[in-house]
Amino acid sequence: MEKIEFTVSMVRSRAWELTKKHGLIIAVVLFVVAMLTQTISMLGFPTQAYMSALTNGDAEAALALLEGLGTLTATSLLAWVINAVLTTGVLRCVILIAKGEMVNFELSGFKMPFTTYVYFILATILVGIIVGLGTCLCIIPGIFLGVRLILVCPHILEHPEDGLGGAFKHSWNATKGHFWSLFGLLLLYVLFCFLGLLCCCVGLYFAVAMGYFMLVVAYLILSNKPADVDTTLPITEQVATTENVD
Repeated sequence: MEKIEFTVSMVRSRAWELTKKHGLIIAVVLFVVAMLTQTISMLGFPTQAYMSALTNGDAEAALALLEGLGTLTATSLLAWVINAVLTTGVLRCVILIAKGEMVNFELSGFKMPFTTYVYFILATILVGIIVGLGTCLCIIPGIFLGVRLILVCPHILEHPEDGLGGAFKHSWNATKGHFWSLFGLLLLYVLFCFLGLLCCCVGLYFAVAMGYFMLVVAYLILSNKPADVDTTLPITEQVATTENVD
């Protein structure tokens, strides 16, 4: 099979079209998730009393309040799990929208087997550990591993039956020969996030939504390996064309 045509402009173009239609609602959902999890994570710690103690120079009171860090750790862990579950559902909806299987963002996209959520969360943790270790050894290996494993999480949502090993193998194989294009997408995403921060942080969530669509479009193109990619066609039509060619 011929090498797949895959460029930054190709992915950006298709992702932008999807983001213009669905990015706002996804950005709002991501904002609500962030506020919810932030609130939950702080429930176990008396932030106001602690800041008041520091302001008044009451070191003993501040130290006494720090004893509540155990509870803070527990609530932070709960918040992280809730955030992981909700963002898993959001990414699944983005995949369905990009494939044309969902017209608009719907909570029905969150309906997945419990094991799929578990696999996704475990995959996120494993990728983070691997990339973190690579970064600690040297920044370049961390970047390389991060790019080569970028498709692990969306593949888990599409094919949970493959398990973690299958998802890692698929990402490694699918990204082979496309490192620089994918790295360019990451740089573009960082740029979008920076511009979003300049918009009083409100635009950050819209930039993250754009990042979701870029990831999913890249995943669908690389996973289905179309011989000819027409970015004016919906992803589902590109896949159908590919299947006919094969």
